[in-house]
Amino acid sequence: MHVLFTSDLHGLDYAYERFASVLTEERFGLGVIAGDLTNYPTPQELRTAKAELSSAATAFGRDGVGPLSEVFKHALKMKERRYKQLLFSTHKPVLFLMGNDDGILGDGLQWADERNVLCINQKKATYSRFNFVGYHYTPIFVGGTFEKPESTQVDDLAQLQTLLDSQTILVTHGPPKGILDITYQGRHAGSKALAAMLARRPVWLHLFGHIHESFGKHGNSVNGAYLAKELFVDIDVETRTVSLLK
Repeated sequence: MHVLFTSDLHGLDYAYERFASVLTEERFGLGVIAGDLTNYPTPQELRTAKAELSSAATAFGRDGVGPLSEVFKHALKMKERRYKQLLFSTHKPVLFLMGNDDGILGDGLQWADERNVLCINQKKATYSRFNFVGYHYTPIFVGGTFEKPESTQVDDLAQLQTLLDSQTILVTHGPPKGILDITYQGRHAGSKALAAMLARRPVWLHLFGHIHESFGKHGNSVNGAYLAKELFVDIDVETRTVSLLK
């Protein structure tokens, strides 16, 4: 089974369009997107959101569209709808997580599970003989909803490791400390708690993003952060062979 993997698309329409197109290729069984799904609405998107809300308010006999935060959140939901429509069209499972940047937009609006597009945060989903398990929290980075102090991650990961086995493909937004986690400033930004869990409970593959500048593969770990090179990752999960795709 081949998995099409990416992360950190940050609301790039052309990236979602290309990801959906590639995922329809016969060899791919499913897609994985490891967080940082969207970005700030454009001025045009905000105007469209305001117009939609105004039309709905008129239909229900209300005056006005509410505060700017309501318009902003509606614009984010519009973007979610647009990207999901592309992913629905693939007719294949797409497993996703939220990311730290998603957590600073609209009070950290969580994408809902819909049709073939499913969040796997702190859950297990089985395809073929592999179990996909997710965790979208990173250490404190920009102060978003999908970040947690390391001390809190320890408790989460103690629960998560009960879902892991030798056939697990672990998907996290952030890397473990010391693996594909070096920033442009030369510091390691990964999670010590995540690294400790993986030392106790090794997995078949570990997929993540978050640190754009550390895109690549190391052992059974893959950083698929898209923005660095604008490449997707084709993974033959049986052999753990990785290929890069435009």
